[in-house]
This record gives sequence, C-alpha cells and structure tokens, in this order.
Amino acid sequence: MKFFPKLIFIKKGLIFIIRFFVILKTSLLFATTPLMPQDPYSDDSFNKIKDYYNISAGLPSYQLISRTEVVYETYKIQTIKLAINNFPDAVFVLKLPLVFNKPLPAVVLFSGYQTGAQAIQLVENLDSVVYVGFEYPWPMDVTLNSMKWNWKRIEVIPVLMAITLTWLSQSEIIDHQKINVVNVSFGNLFFPLAQRILNEQDIKMKAIIFGYGGVEISEVIGNQLKDKISAFELEMAKVIIQNQTWIFEPKYHLPYLKGDFLVVNGTEDEVFPRSSQQDLIKNLSFTPKIITLPGGHIQPDRTAIIKNFMNEVIKFLKEHNAI
Repeated sequence: MKFFPKLIFIKKGLIFIIRFFVILKTSLLFATTPLMPQDPYSDDSFNKIKDYYNISAGLPSYQLISRTEVVYETYKIQTIKLAINNFPDAVFVLKLPLVFNKPLPAVVLFSGYQTGAQAIQLVENLDSVVYVGFEYPWPMDVTLNSMKWNWKRIEVIPVLMAITLTWLSQSEIIDHQKINVVNVSFGNLFFPLAQRILNEQDIKMKAIIFGYGGVEISEVIGNQLKDKISAFELEMAKVIIQNQTWIFEPKYHLPYLKGDFLVVNGTEDEVFPRSSQQDLIKNLSFTPKIITLPGGHIQPDRTAIIKNFMNEVIKFLKEHNAI
C-alpha cells in the first residue's frame, strides 16, 4: 500500500499509526502527554487525565452545527456535526429506517480507521435499529505547503466518543435505555476511557461488544514493528508508546465499565496478539460472553468475517433485550 496517496482509504486502523512509527522513529510523533503515574488504575490517575483534557468539571459544551440527510431506497443517512468547545468537531452518521413511529435502539460502531459512513454500509439493515458510525478526526494539520502530524487529534478521540454518546442519549429518536456500543479493532483502544468519562455523567450503555481488539497498546504496536526495526529500537519504541498512550490505555479503564459484555476474537488475528485479547477479558469487572470465530483480523474486504461477527452481535443484543 502506498503511504500518502492512500491515507484516506486506510483499512487497518492500527497500521495507520504503525506506519508513522516506522517512518518517523516515534520521537517526532507526540504532544506533551503527562508522565504515567505509579498507579495508572487509580482515581488520582483518572483525575490527572481529566485535568489534561480540561474536563474535570464535566464534558465541554457543544452545539449542533449541521445535520444533513440523504434518502436511499430502503433507509436514510443523516450526518451530524457538533462543534465542541476547545476540541475538534465530533462527526457521526446515523443509518435510519425510512419510517419509524417511536424511539429506536442504537448500535454505535466504533470501528477501524475508515469513515463512519463506510462502517454503517458494511452492516445489514434492520428496520427497528439506528446504526451510528463514528468519524475519527483526521490526524493531520494540512496547510498550503505542508502536512503535519497532530498527535492531539488522536488523544482526543475518547472525548469525541463521549460527546457523541451524550448527544445520542439526549436525542428524541433514540431509545435512551438501549444504546449499545460495538467496538471493532481500533475502536477498542479508545472507548473504555470514553465510557469511564460518561460514568460521571450517569450515561451508561446497555450492551458493550469488544470485537477483534485487546489491550497493551505498546505491545500490540511492538508486535507489528518487531520485524521492521532493531531490538534496541523496538524496546525504546515500546517505552515511548506506553508513556504516550497510557491516558487511554484500555486496561486501566476496563475495570470501571458496566453492562452486558460480549467479546469476539478471531482464531488467527494477526493484529492483536492472544495475550492482548486475554488481558482485555481479565480486566473487565464482569465476566463477558466470549466467542471465537475462525479467520484473521476483521477488515472491510473480509465480508465473511464481518457477516459472522455481526450475526453474533445481533444475536447477543436480542438475547439481552438490547434491540
């Protein structure tokens, strides 16, 4: 895959970040993230994270700046854009039935680093469900003469997720008791912090699915880098990555999540190592239902894997009266 010409079409969310590590040797990537505390699981650590995001007093204010709609033969797509004080805009898309008479359950897809509009087109339509696709912020500052990586646009993803879920919890078209989150690959890394932030707003999800994901970001990226850089560079890179990503490292926030949990993994996942998958399960406060499906890591062009995964997701949501 060519690097710059196809950035916008990246299918593997983690590979998107990994390529920057390989090319820029990690040192030029990051903002001034606070140092990782001695106990990153603690309430004091969480307070430090909130201070860093300037959300100690609550989530930032936001306002709807646009809501556009395109109608198709069997469904319609609404694109929502929210302006957030001191943060990038939150953008997400709703896939709605053409006609409905009451608030509907929501299935929110925090997927790989493709667009939310792409993600919701990969799932089959349900007449009684609103699918929501999250648009990740573009992590580059582009000027007339240059393109510059902006790490802060990665760091703020949990806050943008939290704002998106807050908006949904207040929308008149959504059944607020049946908002469900389906994390897929890249999304697994950011949602746990988003939900921990929402816990303080008393906004809970009905069901939470972790699909083809894991924990220990430094080890996951290190696993992809091990054949590309020297052993010394690899260890240095993992230390830097750990210190720069600890604020949203999922394992520190998973114990604070509540809900009906489903974990789905692939038998031959080439992105998240088995130890990473298992540690996600161990860090959850409630025992999840665990399903292992045949095949490798989920990708937009692996339609059989997507179909099998979503079949298990819908079955689980129905079993728990979540849709």
